Amino acid sequence: MAVAPLADPATAGAGAGVGRVMRRVRAWHGLALAAVLIAPAVAATGHAGGDSAAAAVAVEGESELAARINAVIAQSHGGRFSGVVVVADGDREVYTSGHAGASEVLPNADTRFAVGSISKQFAAVLVLRDLDAGRLRLDDTLARRLPGLDAPWAGQVQLRHLLSHTSGIRDTGQPLASLPGSTFAYSNINYQLLGQVLEVLHDRPYATLAAELFARCAMADTAIGDGTDLALTGADEQPDGSLLPVAHGPGPEQAASGGAVSTARDLVRWNHCLYRGDLLSPASLALMTSAHAQRPAHRWGEVAYGYGLQLAQPGGIVEYSHGGWVQGWISSLIYYPSLQRSVVVLENRSWQGDLALALAPHDQLRDLLLAHPSAAAAPVSAAASNGVSLSDSQAR
Repeated sequence: MAVAPLADPATAGAGAGVGRVMRRVRAWHGLALAAVLIAPAVAATGHAGGDSAAAAVAVEGESELAARINAVIAQSHGGRFSGVVVVADGDREVYTSGHAGASEVLPNADTRFAVGSISKQFAAVLVLRDLDAGRLRLDDTLARRLPGLDAPWAGQVQLRHLLSHTSGIRDTGQPLASLPGSTFAYSNINYQLLGQVLEVLHDRPYATLAAELFARCAMADTAIGDGTDLALTGADEQPDGSLLPVAHGPGPEQAASGGAVSTARDLVRWNHCLYRGDLLSPASLALMTSAHAQRPAHRWGEVAYGYGLQLAQPGGIVEYSHGGWVQGWISSLIYYPSLQRSVVVLENRSWQGDLALALAPHDQLRDLLLAHPSAAAAPVSAAASNGVSLSDSQAR
C-alpha cells in the first residue's frame, strides 16, 4: 500500500511530502500570534439553556481575533453553545472560553468531557509504540493476534487495515464488505479490535495501558471513562427541541474506539507531546501522519486518513485532526504542525441525525482561524512536494 506523508515546513526534513490536495485555497499570510494577556470577561452571566457565560483569554494585538471567535460562539446553536474552546500555540494558550448553554456548571479548560472518537488517536499510538518495540507488526493478522476470534476473514485483515479503516469489517459475524486494504469505511469496530489486540498482547486492561500513555504526557485529567467521572451532564437535543440528559460517556466495550474522557487543556498537552516526538519514533510518527486512504464525500472537501488521524491541506497548510460524537457530547481536535497550533472544541450537547448542525460551530471556528492573518503561516512550496496526491496514495 502506498504511503504518502503530508509535507509541512516544520517536518519537510523528514524527506517525504505530498502535493496540493485541497480544492479550497485561502490566502495565508502574516506571523504567529504574539504574547498572551488576559482580556475582559465577555457575557458575565449564564444559566442552563440560556445565555452563555464565558471568560476569554485573548492575544496582545489580536483582540479582533478573540472578538471574532466570541462572535462565532455567540451565534452558534441559536446562542446556546455549551462547552469549551481553546486555541494554543505549543503549550501556550492564546484563547480560552467556557460556555454554559446546556448546563448549570460553567466548564473551563480543566473540565472533563467525553471526547468520543478522538480516543482513536490514543489507541493508534499504543499500537505504534508496540511496533517501535518490536512486539507488533503492521502486517500481523487478526488470526495471529486474536486467535480466539471466530471469523473467516481473521487471516486476511491486518493491523494496518484496522488503523486506517480499510479492513472491510462490518461486524464480526458478517462477511467482509470489501477486500482488506481496498476501501475506506469508518467503523468503531476497527479500533475496538485493536483494543482487544493490545489487551491480549500485554495481558492487561486497555484502560491501564492508556493511563500509562496519558501519564507520559502529564495528562492528569484524561482517562478511559467508566461512566462516573464526568462533572458535567451531557445533553442530546431531540427532534422536537427537548433535551435528553446524558450522564456519562460510552461503556467499556468502546474503550479504544471512543471511550476516553479528557479536558481541553489535556488535549493541548497531547498534541504537544505527540508531535514533538515524545511518544513515537520518527518513522512511526510519519506512518501515523501519512495518507493511507481517502475519506469520501467529506464536508471539508478532499481529506485523507492516516492512523487515528484525519489529514488535510487547506490552503497548502498541513492539518491533522479528528472529531468525536457520542450521545450528549461533541468534540474536535485540530493541529497545525507549522504553527505548533492546537484548536480544541468540546461540547456537552449533541444533536440527533444532523451532523452539519452539530459540527457547524467547529467548522466555523476552523474557517475563521484559517482565514485570519495572525493564524497564517507560509504555505507549502511546490518544491516541498513529491508530486503524489492523496488520491494516488489510496489503499488498493
